[in-house]
Amino acid sequence: MLISHNTENVNIPSAGTVHSSGLDLKAIEDVKVEAFGTAIVRTGIVLEYLEPGFELQVRPRGGVSLKTPISIANSPGTVDNDYRGELMVIVRNNSDEDFHIGEGIKIAQAVISPVVYGSDVEIDITSKKNETDRGDGALGSTGK
Repeated sequence: MLISHNTENVNIPSAGTVHSSGLDLKAIEDVKVEAFGTAIVRTGIVLEYLEPGFELQVRPRGGVSLKTPISIANSPGTVDNDYRGELMVIVRNNSDEDFHIGEGIKIAQAVISPVVYGSDVEIDITSKKNETDRGDGALGSTGK
């Protein structure tokens, strides 16, 4: 992965430990997230190159999820291999009070993950379904 930045006060993503799966993403400016609102947190990071067959996923940090009312709104957020804009984190405030994210705060983590690309397959929807034990049972249909 090759990254650059578009601001002077950027913090290059880094892993907390040698075995960390994710790279910490930090806010480059103060952000007010209104009660039950959604906001964009800028990181200043620009993805310049990512090996073909991989994506960058923006995921929550455990400590942020535990200690604040903030969650990643589209978790995990997918940054496509060919995206070249700034990495931004969409956060949601799950509280009835405004929440402030300070500049330099670790807000999310970036994880590089392989992608399996599908291909278009035409099927005949008028034919009988490929039956399974579960069938079309939806959420909770398999019990505990």
